[in-house]
Amino acid sequence: MVRKTAIIASGAAVAVVVAVAVLFLLQSTPTRPAEPIRIGLVVPLSSPGAYTQGEEIKQGAEIAVEEVNAKGGIRGRQIVLYVEDSQGLPEKGRAVVEKLITRDSVHAIVGEYHSAVAMAEIEVINRYGIPMVLASTWADALREKEYAPVFNVSPYNAGNADHIVKFLMHIGATTVIMLNEDTDYGVGLAKAMQDAIRRLNAPIRFSSETVERTSKDFTPVLLKYKTTPPDILVTAVTPPGGFLLWKQAYEVGLAPTAKTLLYDASGSFQRYTEMWPAVGKGGQYMAGFAPYAPHMKLTETGKKVVETFKQKYGREPTYLVMQGYDAMKAMLTAIQTADSTEPGKIIQALREISFEGTRGTIKFSKERGVYFQQWKEIPVLSLQYTQVDQSIAQATILFPVEYATGRLARPPSS
Repeated sequence: MVRKTAIIASGAAVAVVVAVAVLFLLQSTPTRPAEPIRIGLVVPLSSPGAYTQGEEIKQGAEIAVEEVNAKGGIRGRQIVLYVEDSQGLPEKGRAVVEKLITRDSVHAIVGEYHSAVAMAEIEVINRYGIPMVLASTWADALREKEYAPVFNVSPYNAGNADHIVKFLMHIGATTVIMLNEDTDYGVGLAKAMQDAIRRLNAPIRFSSETVERTSKDFTPVLLKYKTTPPDILVTAVTPPGGFLLWKQAYEVGLAPTAKTLLYDASGSFQRYTEMWPAVGKGGQYMAGFAPYAPHMKLTETGKKVVETFKQKYGREPTYLVMQGYDAMKAMLTAIQTADSTEPGKIIQALREISFEGTRGTIKFSKERGVYFQQWKEIPVLSLQYTQVDQSIAQATILFPVEYATGRLARPPSS
């Protein structure tokens, strides 16, 4: 009996020694940091892409990442951005998305500005099943493919066209000419405008013409319409071509005039620091489509993003900053909700999340077609500059009427 007790006591002593040794080793071994969450960011950052726009999407996305990392990341995992330049080229966009997935092993991807580039990128995204939130790609064809991993927080042609047609009806326009660029975005918006006019039963005679986005001379096209000018000349041409088109429309005396309003459907006229030096007096009385204005109603999140951006860069953010932020926040919210970096779980979370973005509550539609996995209720405005060198914050909000800060102004009759 005594011998048995001694064996038990001896065994207990050994167990204590082993436990102490293990504890010592655990305390003396450095804790391995949690694996970071790797997010790819794809935007145009060099020519021939719209590199200024790409940089602004990047700036907004970085603010979203910095906010999360400052709070300890997601479940203790920091977010690491892998930034790639798509250069505004579909083949380059396809290649960098493939690299991000196969070489960098990113868990998800955010970004893009050019619809044509995104069309190439989402083929790779769909093949690998990696989630992607598009930041500023307006072509409806992207949604019509109904690819399960692809989501969109930006304005979209069908919604934009509805807004523009309602604005045209509001101001009583009956004849409209549209000059659209030769891209998926431009051609798609022209079609969306025709569809919206039919759907809304608008009393508008509408025609469109496709022009080269990179053209250096739009004068021959503009002169065709001067003999019988429309009520409104709508342009869907992104800069630098868009700036040149507006300048030449003014120089040939087509628009803006007392008869013909000049309306930008690309959202580019908000880039007033670049527009005024390029367009000059041609921008006075110009109106346009805007997904954001500093004097529109923002959420608390939106107000914080504006303040952070001003502190970092010393100027007002554009709508692209807001969309870059919203796209990244959507992805990070889905990863946190899923509590996983497994692609299928992130995709499922994206389908179900509802969260506060910069300009409203963001949730993705489950409808088919052009609304597929789109933030359908994104707020948009029509604005007008009435003086040369106005900032976007000084522009008059014309429409919707509940946001209006003034009425449409026209140049005096010559």
